[in-house]
Amino acid sequence: MLDKEDILSSHLKDNIFRVKTDEKKIFLVTLSDLHIGLGSRQYVQDIVKFILSVPNMYVVLGGDMLNNTTHTSKGVVLEEYASGQEQLNLLVEYIKPLVENNRLIAVFGGGNHERRSYEDCFISLPQMVATLLEVPNLYIPDIAIGFLDIGSICYIYGLIHKHRRTQNYYDHMNCDILVMEHTHELSVKEKLVLSHNKYAKTTSLKTVYEINNGSALALPNYAKVAGYRPQNIGCYIIELSGTKRDIIVWKDTDLFKAIQGGYTT
Repeated sequence: MLDKEDILSSHLKDNIFRVKTDEKKIFLVTLSDLHIGLGSRQYVQDIVKFILSVPNMYVVLGGDMLNNTTHTSKGVVLEEYASGQEQLNLLVEYIKPLVENNRLIAVFGGGNHERRSYEDCFISLPQMVATLLEVPNLYIPDIAIGFLDIGSICYIYGLIHKHRRTQNYYDHMNCDILVMEHTHELSVKEKLVLSHNKYAKTTSLKTVYEINNGSALALPNYAKVAGYRPQNIGCYIIELSGTKRDIIVWKDTDLFKAIQGGYTT
């Protein structure tokens, strides 16, 4: 009776996904804020091609995957190269090769652009995308928490979309890697936190990462008109070791150049 923590915890079960692999290391990409219909098609095609070229690189499809301008939202349909159903079809076309090569591990439903349709007519576009890709079991609503068992190491991955900029506001997520979408900021913060081992009765320090992911938006008209500071397109790629706890956060272009120069994946 009055098991308050159990009651609250039961509302998180749909937000959890699990990945297990015996690989010595993997690379994890969060493809968020693609804004298909307005975002750069060239970038999306290039990053998917790059992902497929690295056999141990996996993908979480993040929020704002579609631009999804509606009658009741901000945005100008005339600025979009595709609208409505066309955006959905294009996204599925771009992401399908990742599914066919077993690279997609989650489809996230937290984007505010997709939520426009949910609020207007109760249709979940990310869930529809997962279904069209024939992986409905990969759909994760609202927030995502991933248990990533890589070799002998388990990492905790967190994903949120529309978030507050207040420093350390999301420490309660308690993740090894927390990816935050929506701002298109393309920045990473490294933090040291205390880690308490209840079994060995020891305390140590570990490094965790808060990542503001980028986007595929390339100077849309609304940003130019408003005078927003230009932001580079792109995303971060997280390298995770399966033999010891080791996290390396790469910009997509930096990892691409490193691999071209002989970096071992």
